[in-house]
Amino acid sequence: MPRILCLHGYGTSAAILRHQLGPFMAAADPSYEFVFLEGETECQKAQGVGNFVKGPFLCYNGSFAPADIQQSCDLIDDFVEAEGPFDGILGFSQGGSVALTYLLQRQLDGHLPSFRFAIFLSTVVAFSPDETFGSHLLANLTDREIRLLDSYPTADLSSLHPLTRALCETTARTFYSAKTGGFIAQDTKESMFARRDDPAQPRVFHPALVKDRIPIPTVHITGKKDQAMMVNLSVLVQGLCDPRLIRSLTHSGAHDVPRRPDDVRAACAAVDWAIQQSQQQYICWNSAYCASVPYSPEMKLFRHIQKRYY
Repeated sequence: MPRILCLHGYGTSAAILRHQLGPFMAAADPSYEFVFLEGETECQKAQGVGNFVKGPFLCYNGSFAPADIQQSCDLIDDFVEAEGPFDGILGFSQGGSVALTYLLQRQLDGHLPSFRFAIFLSTVVAFSPDETFGSHLLANLTDREIRLLDSYPTADLSSLHPLTRALCETTARTFYSAKTGGFIAQDTKESMFARRDDPAQPRVFHPALVKDRIPIPTVHITGKKDQAMMVNLSVLVQGLCDPRLIRSLTHSGAHDVPRRPDDVRAACAAVDWAIQQSQQQYICWNSAYCASVPYSPEMKLFRHIQKRYY
């Protein structure tokens, strides 16, 4: 019986996500168990939540600062220890971002995966809980580059070093889309990222800045009518996952979970695929790859995964 830990979006709650996922859970294999983790930080109500819906409205982190991101990871750790184990993790919007951060940071820290598969619904960019991540790039920003960053989104950042641009521009886009979409406090200043290596400065996990890839099957679902920038950010974070273990699809709605029958069936099929993949002996590598790199760090991790799960 697969157990799936579910993380809600910014400005909602576990109860709201349970309602949102109602059609999906009804259509899913009845053996699946969905367990919901509530955010601990009160915040403004998310856009699109009806007036009849009562709070409190919650989130996992009120900002993208590393310390707040670390608190979100600690919350998952504590919940898994108390209520686990879980087979999969599902995150919608900010919940997807938190889930992605948790999985990737454990990988970077050398820990074994806590989950066998992951489902990301309209997720936003993941942020590092490590205040030193990207420091070598941020500390070298010139005064001119600081002024450029401070004027986003009108600034032309093409003159920045490619890695610096990847870090700063993605962070800026995330701030911009989060504020316009109501996924962060409205009094948050976009200029917060335009600093030289401030410990509170958000550190975005960009595929160009991280060599590690999440080695479990992942499903990525976006809405056809969602904001283009939000969709682009969702697509970007797919690059943090093993490309051989990705299933992506688009539903007919906006920044939401699949609700229409056809969309729900497609989502269920994708999740079934991820679960089946996670149950196979080779999660991340086929036999030819295993033979070609038997002593790589990736294979060392894979051998540990085999021993743990199989």
